[in-house]
Amino acid sequence: MKVLVLGLHRRPSGKCASAGRTYCLRTLRPAGAPLLSYIYTSGTWVHGDSRTEVFTDTTPVLHSVDIVAWRPAIEQLVLRSTKINGIVVRSAVLYGRTATIFGLLFKSAAEGKFICPGTPGGRYALVHTDDLADLYVRMAEKASLLGGKILLGATGASFLCALSSPSCSLMRRPMLTP
Repeated sequence: MKVLVLGLHRRPSGKCASAGRTYCLRTLRPAGAPLLSYIYTSGTWVHGDSRTEVFTDTTPVLHSVDIVAWRPAIEQLVLRSTKINGIVVRSAVLYGRTATIFGLLFKSAAEGKFICPGTPGGRYALVHTDDLADLYVRMAEKASLLGGKILLGATGASFLCALSSPSCSLMRRPMLTP
């Protein structure tokens, strides 16, 4: 099994993701070979910023967060392709180890100015680095069965940014909740 990791999340236009897919098709798949499996990483933020809605892997995308509004179009490109065995994983907010969004949040908290992006009182769906890595391995192993599917990469835990007082103060406190 060959695995190619392409850092595709940095360009909002989605051109980088499309270029990565095209590169894979042209260089990694010999003529007559079975379909190349392609796992595209999106994110749960495509479902928007809501405190009341519950979504699953089959919930239609209706109102993405602006910063990721371009992702659903790329998801559909991957899922509908007849040239690849496309799989989409919508990852929750990653935690564990280093280089996650929580490093920045906790650093700001240590400096006395904790900032928690999103709706006050909202929760972030979470997934641990090791759990997401395990999901990728399992998806790669079963890729021929998962083509055309969307999977959610999230655990049962969430991160709550609760207002510290009913007066709507800007200071919020982090809490891990089950």
